[in-house]
Amino acid sequence: MKKEAEPKEWPKTPAFQDEDTREMLDSTEEVQDGYYLYTSKTGGYSMLWPVDAIKHSYQNNGDSYEKIIFGASNKRENYTYEISTTYENASPEHLIDSFLSILSSSLQYSGEYEEIKESNKTLFFAQEKDTLESTDGRRGTYYSYFGYIRDNVTEQGVRYIYTVSCYDDENVKECNIDESKEKERTLMLMKSVNFSKVDLEGE
Repeated sequence: MKKEAEPKEWPKTPAFQDEDTREMLDSTEEVQDGYYLYTSKTGGYSMLWPVDAIKHSYQNNGDSYEKIIFGASNKRENYTYEISTTYENASPEHLIDSFLSILSSSLQYSGEYEEIKESNKTLFFAQEKDTLESTDGRRGTYYSYFGYIRDNVTEQGVRYIYTVSCYDDENVKECNIDESKEKERTLMLMKSVNFSKVDLEGE
């Protein structure tokens, strides 16, 4: 954690009660309701981090590459989500189709992307719905919201994948995920990615 706080001041949230996750966050203060701020070790970007999400894995290669997987699971509420973000500071505009093709291949997606232009960045967004089966044979529903966020000035970009799932069996709470709300949340999270004007490697 970049802003030190005493243990007694730590919020009673999953993010701050998990040691590895706590060390990644900027402050104990929520920057908006339900979200902390994460500033990348690359120095290239920041983004919102849900208060109930804990880090699952982390990879970093200096200031050029960073991948984080984080999320939360609530068996009682029959709701699990996971977010995967991959940052690179070598994303020239003329290769955006290639980046989207790689993302689509990794998710076995064959559709198109919606382009959303912001003042300082451009989002390419898509979504899918599928079924899943657990190791013990339970069937469920799996929603994916994903895309690519690219800075409009520098060659920085983030692949953003948000997945949420629930089970459709009688042994758990009814699967009642609201697709439109999950889409709205994903777009809000993607738009929260703010790039810093850092020098690219080799410049």
